[in-house]
Amino acid sequence: MPLRESGNRLVDREPHRDLVLAAVAAGRGVAVLGAAGTGRTAFARAVAETLPAARYATTWLTALPVPLIAHLRERARGRVPVLVVDDAHELGDRDAVNLLALLPAVRLIITARPGHLRSAALRTLIKDHLRVCVLEPFDAAATGRALAAMLGGEAAGPAVDLLHRWTDGNPRLLAALVAHGHLRQRAGLWWHDPHGTPPCLPELFAEEAAGITPADRDVIAALSLGTPLRLADAEMLAPGSAERLEEHGVVRPVTTACRTVLHWTNPLLGAALTAGVPATRRQRVAALLLTTHAADAMTFTERGRHPADAMTFTDRGRHPVDAMTFTDRGRHAVDAMTFTDRGRHPADAGADLEPVVRARWHLAAPETARPGDLLRLAARVREADPRTAALLAGQVTDLTGTPTARLTYAAALTHLGDYSTARSVLRECDAGTPGERVERALVRSRLRCWADRDPAGARLEVASIGTAEVVAWDSLLLLLAGEPRRAWHRADALLETTTPEPAFAAGVRAVRAAAGALMGRPPADLPPPAADATASAVVAWAALWDGSMPAGAAVAWTGPTAPPAAPSATGQAVGPTVGPPADLAAGPAADLAAGSVAGPASVDGYARWLRGDIAGAVRRWREAVGDPGPQPLRTEAAAWLATCLAEQGDPDEAARILAEHAAGGLNVVPGAVAAARATIAAARGDLLTAGTQIDTAIRTAHDAGAALPELDHLIRAARWRGDVTGSVADRIRVLLPVVAAARLGLLGAATLALTRSDGDELLAYAQRLADAGLPAQACRFAESAAPLLSATRRDEARVLLDRLRGRPGPAGREVLTVREAEVAGLAATGLSDREISDRLTVSVRTVESHLSRVYRKLGVTSRRALRPAPSPIEV
Repeated sequence: MPLRESGNRLVDREPHRDLVLAAVAAGRGVAVLGAAGTGRTAFARAVAETLPAARYATTWLTALPVPLIAHLRERARGRVPVLVVDDAHELGDRDAVNLLALLPAVRLIITARPGHLRSAALRTLIKDHLRVCVLEPFDAAATGRALAAMLGGEAAGPAVDLLHRWTDGNPRLLAALVAHGHLRQRAGLWWHDPHGTPPCLPELFAEEAAGITPADRDVIAALSLGTPLRLADAEMLAPGSAERLEEHGVVRPVTTACRTVLHWTNPLLGAALTAGVPATRRQRVAALLLTTHAADAMTFTERGRHPADAMTFTDRGRHPVDAMTFTDRGRHAVDAMTFTDRGRHPADAGADLEPVVRARWHLAAPETARPGDLLRLAARVREADPRTAALLAGQVTDLTGTPTARLTYAAALTHLGDYSTARSVLRECDAGTPGERVERALVRSRLRCWADRDPAGARLEVASIGTAEVVAWDSLLLLLAGEPRRAWHRADALLETTTPEPAFAAGVRAVRAAAGALMGRPPADLPPPAADATASAVVAWAALWDGSMPAGAAVAWTGPTAPPAAPSATGQAVGPTVGPPADLAAGPAADLAAGSVAGPASVDGYARWLRGDIAGAVRRWREAVGDPGPQPLRTEAAAWLATCLAEQGDPDEAARILAEHAAGGLNVVPGAVAAARATIAAARGDLLTAGTQIDTAIRTAHDAGAALPELDHLIRAARWRGDVTGSVADRIRVLLPVVAAARLGLLGAATLALTRSDGDELLAYAQRLADAGLPAQACRFAESAAPLLSATRRDEARVLLDRLRGRPGPAGREVLTVREAEVAGLAATGLSDREISDRLTVSVRTVESHLSRVYRKLGVTSRRALRPAPSPIEV
């Protein structure tokens, strides 16, 4: 999708515009101050163009002619002269005095960079005679609005967050990245960049680049190979260079208990400087660094790696973190250079950090090590940085073509998510040794699971292998196939009968915790979030129902946002990629390929749905199913999205989402898809099919031993049928003491209270549900209680409903805008969100946002409650 031309249209600068226009109208001047890239010039030009030409005569200058006042009066011809001086920080004292002399006859607008004012007179002019308008960098929300204006549509949340973090809200950098990248329309606009460094970056960072001395070039080359760079290595390359680069704003030191390392101050600055590093310098510096670290560069025995088995892959049982994680598909590429950012083994951060950096050094200078050592290094880093691992293994495969090299390469490609190339490499591999055959079976099993979404078939690939790693992988496959009880017993037996390495144990414990959460058992201790992304997401989802962890904390626990990684500079590509194969390989595109940068969108959407933010939930679930990278609980996100859309009166769109994104055998939460089908059928009025499907969901969860989702399905069935008697009520009573999830248990007890028709009890449950952070459920019970209450208590229920729906009292009641009334009227006629978006020529997400505000203002929860054609009154 091309970048939309926006001219000088202001984006998210309306308050600043109003300040400048007010100053001009009041007969004063104004100084527009902002750092480089904040858009001072574009802002001043846009404001100047909004001044009525009939009243103001605007002159734009970058230099001051001597007969200035006469020139301005001649141009004005009876109008008020307005002088715009761009980049006024370059002016000297004499020019500043001349500007001061123009006041108040001339309205003055100047733009300048604070901290770069060369003239004392100019500083006095700004301080004492002009109003000051400071243009700050965009925050995340403003970045999203700016992207929407530039792209002609709303960008997906992870893309907004990614570009905001990479640009620090700098509009100029944002525009440069968007102009250079490409967009994918998948439930929002997803940015990706297949061309490497945007050509404008060196120009944007020309000032920083100009201050780098020749003596600092080797340190820049070392940083281009991968960050962080140890301060000791920088001093070895060029003594004093680190201090100079820090003073110049190029690097920032980070000191831990063990040592000090260097990072780029800005990842785009790093990409710009990396683009200017010659390949020969990079290769020479890499070789020098490897020579310096020769004593420990390839020493694995100190960490128990059993080098005797290294080339037969039998030591893969020593690296089972690869077998237990979704990150083997490249999920956390943004964190490729730091494990501590993801909470992975902080006590061993220094040990786990070095191999990735060392692998990138070897990638630039592969002749510095033997092929076997490079393969072991690639196998070791492929979970943290699958792209570098694939490049490294690919080089060795091209050089030797051995089965071991091909298996390492195929495994790294599988981690990266390049399944077609992995399969091609695997077909050419003739495994001979037992260790090679085990490795080939594992790679084929992972391909069956991730590429084909077939965990049952993946289990068949390794059915005859009984190693600890395969047993651990099998427990994860059982979890992915929707069999938590079997997964729990498999993982528990493994942990009871063996003493695996810490990383291995973390992965198995994550599977056991996730399976236990589905079974209704709270985990005794939370495993490290990065041990397995799907298992972590399941535990976080269960924690939302439990209420033991706040919604925001649960989402953050599944995958904390990490700072942007420094750019990689391999200059090579590995098969089809999402993002640049060169010096931004570990940058924006790799971050996007890694999925949601703020935790799984599926869990975040569910948290929003629980607290009544329907529009936010729909947006996040759309991002989860449209994410071009791997996403935990994608099938469940599609099912929850379809359920929500059907409840909002759009069953056709819900059915489309379910058919497109919920296919395959990866169904972690048993019965979620069947429950979604039941909701769609109910929305269409097909209650027979709805009853059949919800019974299927209940039975599926029951057979899998998943008590938590089974209780959820039972509560849903009771609500739809309006009947909480018989087998449904009996089963809810059985599960309540079993499921250790406080919120869900409260909702189940409230559901049973419906059988007693006690208004006071139902209102009490409504209040407790509201206090537990379940406003939508509390509304339903308050509505059920109202007809059973006395007049006094009925008013109490009405007050509770108004509070839960965010609806003010009659005196402060909000009314609909013209657009909201238009959207509400179309929704009341039965049109779907997509049909409304087509008719009004807006995005589906815009329609959803309008409807969310309509529901809040009118105090309704679905389009069925809308009256046709509400009166449009502007707020």
